[in-house]
Amino acid sequence: MQVLFLFGAGASKYAGGVAPASPPDGKGLFEALTQHDSFFRDKVDPNIAQAFRENFEKGMEELVAKQGEYVTMFLIKMSQYFLQFHIVDCSENLYVRLFELLRNKDFMISTLNYDMLLEEAATSLGVSIRKILKLHGSPNYIPEAMQFISGLTIWPMPAEPTTSIGGSGTGAHTRGPVDVVDRKTAIARLSTADAVAPAISAFAVGKKVYDSPDFVLNLQSIFRKAVDEVGSVVIAGVELNRLMNTFGSLLLRQKRG
Repeated sequence: MQVLFLFGAGASKYAGGVAPASPPDGKGLFEALTQHDSFFRDKVDPNIAQAFRENFEKGMEELVAKQGEYVTMFLIKMSQYFLQFHIVDCSENLYVRLFELLRNKDFMISTLNYDMLLEEAATSLGVSIRKILKLHGSPNYIPEAMQFISGLTIWPMPAEPTTSIGGSGTGAHTRGPVDVVDRKTAIARLSTADAVAPAISAFAVGKKVYDSPDFVLNLQSIFRKAVDEVGSVVIAGVELNRLMNTFGSLLLRQKRG
């Protein structure tokens, strides 16, 4: 493989040609969620809401610790929020232009983002979405358990939920296969979901995945292998501190190689 891309929130925020607006970065995310759905205004404790506004990861940690019964629905509602973003002008979208430049190249794209703009850009040009690794999961990774489990609140939270890149832990709400569906199908599936969230990480330190975590962990394993084998790594839209905390050892190892 010649090149591996790693995109963060900044990449989607400035991708262009997106409706209904550009996806926010972490700093503006909670405020955007409160405007999108009353759940975030009515259910999240005001003190925790303030923590979210100051630092989304800290807010998520407090939600898990103090209002864990709402975590699954929080992830479902957050997934619905990110599913609204779609490309309306391919000529103005930088992801589309990137895939055009990568025609006939040996590449892989990884992303920390929850939106589906990369998949949409790839599909518009006939590029396989297998080229895209969503390291924190995605709203369209629908656990098969979602169709069988409803009307339940899984509580308390697992003591040792499965964690993200290079992490450990065995806890999960549900385990099992995942259906990777298109954006419209994901919107339809989540419209009735209330007990099982997509295979998506909680936006907190450790990026815990509570439903079908093995699917996301497999993507992360593919990413680690790609870092070891790739010629170059291109990074865009990732905060430096987050980059080093999450990927520092992997990238330094790649550099030495």
